[in-house]
Amino acid sequence: MAEESANEQKKLTGKEQRFVEEYCVDFNATRAARVAKYSERSATEIGYENLRKPHILNAIKVRLEELSLGAPETKKLISDIAKSDINEFYDIVEVEEPAQVEKPLIEIIYELEEEVAFEEEFAKRAELIDEALKSHLSQQQTRKLKILRLQMQLEREPLAIRLVPGPPIKKQVAELNMVKLVQAKEKGRIKAIKPGQFGTTVELYPADTALRDMAKIHGLFVEKTESTNINQNINFDISKLSEQEIQAYYKAIQKNINDYN
Repeated sequence: MAEESANEQKKLTGKEQRFVEEYCVDFNATRAARVAKYSERSATEIGYENLRKPHILNAIKVRLEELSLGAPETKKLISDIAKSDINEFYDIVEVEEPAQVEKPLIEIIYELEEEVAFEEEFAKRAELIDEALKSHLSQQQTRKLKILRLQMQLEREPLAIRLVPGPPIKKQVAELNMVKLVQAKEKGRIKAIKPGQFGTTVELYPADTALRDMAKIHGLFVEKTESTNINQNINFDISKLSEQEIQAYYKAIQKNINDYN
């Protein structure tokens, strides 16, 4: 007994701790050994050996108990899922959108001519020379050519108008709050969050079979047996199960979840 107690209290190495965490994900010892950075070639053997070490086995039992939902947690989670509404993950925010306004072509030409006159006066006052002057003259030439083009268009269409940028329009929009979504996903309230080409798809749980099975295991639901028609609570004490029974217990739960997903 003393030796067994000592083994259970033996501290895990870094690799062993990672192995325990990964093994509790899908009960695949080989994969857990690989992720824990054990030898790739001997991952299967190491995984098998780790499951025979009392201190690792005890750590797995402890971790599984930590990961499993207790009766109050299960009941609350079912309640939260039943109350889930996609609207709670939206925030109403105010945004500004670019807007365009109509402007007569003659006004656009006038504004460009004013700009050319202003830039010519600026160049004189600044006494631009060399490259600065060369760049300035090039920009002025571009403005003048644009004016000429617009004037020709105006000759052909005296009442012409153009769409130009106007004051931005403020409006309220609903945006998904990704922080709330991820937090709800981590708590098991949301089935899936899938980013896609046309935005994020959020899938909520319906009445969840896996969680109901866990609630039955914790004795929250009462079942009737066909043979005796007597109400029985299904309630297991994990501390009294063997290694094989614990693995079967959690594999059954995982299978229910995977089947549902």
